[in-house]
Amino acid sequence: MYLYDNISTYAPNLTCVVVEVTKSGKYRLACKVGVMITLYGMNRISVVKTGTKELLGLEDAFKEWKGMSTISEREAARRTSKIGGQGFIECSCVGKCNTNFCSCKKHGRSCTSHCHKRNNNCTYHD
Repeated sequence: MYLYDNISTYAPNLTCVVVEVTKSGKYRLACKVGVMITLYGMNRISVVKTGTKELLGLEDAFKEWKGMSTISEREAARRTSKIGGQGFIECSCVGKCNTNFCSCKKHGRSCTSHCHKRNNNCTYHD
């Protein structure tokens, strides 16, 4: 069992576990939220020298990967990101942003100037 990190995505790191090695020597990887659509060669991945699948929270992905959905690198990075992928959530609210209709509040993030530049009524910002 190998753990890999630094898959080339727009996110700096995407930690995965190898779940299958194909006949052609390519690796099928799984992360916490799904199995990668792409098969990878060794030149696209690097070994995580410290840590185990249990420590990195990948034990379920390793055991249950056949039942997981297949996803792209970008989708995996978005789903595992603490800031919502590339970091820009736009709620487009016109009110105070204090209900779950505000996508920022719904996802537990504070509104920023990127959300709604013209809403001076927002009370849910940092």
